[in-house]
Amino acid sequence: MLSTKPIEQIEEIFHYTPLAIQSIDTTRKWALFLALVGIVVTVFVFIAGLLITLVVSVSENFLLQNESPVISPIVVFFTLVVCAIYFIPLYYLMKFSLESKNAIATRNAEQLGNALRYLKNYFQFIGITMIVIIVFNILFFTAVLFVSLLNININ
Repeated sequence: MLSTKPIEQIEEIFHYTPLAIQSIDTTRKWALFLALVGIVVTVFVFIAGLLITLVVSVSENFLLQNESPVISPIVVFFTLVVCAIYFIPLYYLMKFSLESKNAIATRNAEQLGNALRYLKNYFQFIGITMIVIIVFNILFFTAVLFVSLLNININ
């Protein structure tokens, strides 16, 4: 049964066990690993986006006999926005890892609470992103179904 005591009263009697500390320490190590790999992948995606845009621009200019390649600002902006969105949860993971490492080293419960807040922010961001993706998929499939039904009725 869940406690109905205010958070302040629960905080006074709440103690971390060695297993809890060990689990948080292991979690923070994996969070750091995933954050670093994600940052490297994000940088590669951004560079690849710029290179692909440059190659397409150069090939179009070569085919059209233009002299200087022009990178499409819309594609660069879209690539930058996608990378920035992907960076946000990586930032939360990194902060969770660093804050929890310091909290465990100093046995500071308040700092551990701040670290867990970053972990909460990470999962909130991922959850909201998932909801947005699901809504966009539903809208997309609804639009495709509607257009295909209109084509069937027209023919």
